[in-house]
Amino acid sequence: MRTKNFSKECFYNALVELMKEKDFDSIQINEICEKAGFNRSTFYRNYDSKMDILMAKFKEEAKIYQEFVDSSLDKSFIYKVTKLFELLRSSYDIVMQFRKAKLDYEMYQVFSSIYPTDKSLNIPYEMTYKIGGVYMVIMKWMEDGMKESESEMAKRLRDIINNSMEE
Repeated sequence: MRTKNFSKECFYNALVELMKEKDFDSIQINEICEKAGFNRSTFYRNYDSKMDILMAKFKEEAKIYQEFVDSSLDKSFIYKVTKLFELLRSSYDIVMQFRKAKLDYEMYQVFSSIYPTDKSLNIPYEMTYKIGGVYMVIMKWMEDGMKESESEMAKRLRDIINNSMEE
C-alpha cells in the first residue's frame, strides 16, 4: 500500500527531474503525474499547484532545522547560522531548483520564518533589510560553489551584520 508521504516524495522527485529538462513554467501537472506514476486526483489530494510541491519540501526542511535549533542548548547566533548553512548545503538541489524556477520570493518567505532572530522585536524594516541581505549572501555562497565552511560563513555573516549597523 502506498502512503501519502510516498506519493509526495514521488511527485517531488518527478518535478525535480522535469525541471532538469525544461523550465518550471512549461511543466504541466499531467507530466508530473505521469513521471511520478500517479493520477491527477492523487496530485490534487496533496497539492493545489506544482509550486506547492517545492514549497512543501522546502518547508519540511525548514521545520527540521527549526526543531533542531529549538531543542539545542547552544542558542548563539554563530551556532544557529552554522546549522542553517549546513541545512542549505544539504538542500542545495532544492534551493537551486527554486532559483532556476525564479521562486526566490517564495523561498525568501520560508527563510525569513526560520532566520534566527528575536521574534519579539517589532522592527520590520530593519529585519527585512537584515534578512534580505543574509538571504542574498547565502545565495551567492551557494551559486559560487559553497567553498567556505558553514562556520566560516556564519562568522562572515555576523561580521557583515555588525558592520552594516555601524554608523
